[in-house]
Amino acid sequence: MDKRNLTLAVVVLIILAGGAGYYFWNKQYVSSPAEDTAPQENVSFFDTFFEKLTPLNKPEQSNLKEYKDSNGIFSIKYPPAWVVKAEKGRLLSGSSLTPPGLLDQYSLEEQQFVKGLVAAATESKDSPEAYYKNLTGGSETGQTESQNLTINGYPAYMVKGNIRGVSYIIYIVSHNNRIVYFNYRTKETEEARRDDIQKSIDFAPYTTDFEAAVHSIKFLK
Repeated sequence: MDKRNLTLAVVVLIILAGGAGYYFWNKQYVSSPAEDTAPQENVSFFDTFFEKLTPLNKPEQSNLKEYKDSNGIFSIKYPPAWVVKAEKGRLLSGSSLTPPGLLDQYSLEEQQFVKGLVAAATESKDSPEAYYKNLTGGSETGQTESQNLTINGYPAYMVKGNIRGVSYIIYIVSHNNRIVYFNYRTKETEEARRDDIQKSIDFAPYTTDFEAAVHSIKFLK
């Protein structure tokens, strides 16, 4: 082998040796740590960020209590701290389920006028919409919105309104010739409470729980 070919062969060997050395060094010091780390399964910054915002003290569904009406027609789930009281109206009798945080804003004398979710049951062959219209009998309701819908698979009718300072939501739910009536307020102004509490009541912090209770309805017969 002449001198020029020998020099070329030496240069090629040096290049090959250098390339192999870089490959093994890079595999050992760059790739190895990634191989030793548990796979991240495409976890992004947004995943971990919103994970930290998840409420830690949200009550589990299993912590809820079950309310059954006195005639055993229906049941609903509600937070265990709520105060349950029997209520008797001109046309319907049932119960009010009121969050203690709402009651605590008022004196003992005023608390009797503060109601949370009111629920009652009766027998009727009417559809939910027909029952509501018969119940109101054409009287002034301040109704602003109404809708036929389904709640837990049962036919239902929802009404929203505002009358004399009271903003309210009513649900009528039916099954097997039985009707369940729900009513809760979203706001009561001073005008509405003029004869007893003398100040407005804001139900907004509790309306989500009221809705959850209504939508947990289960007919028992």
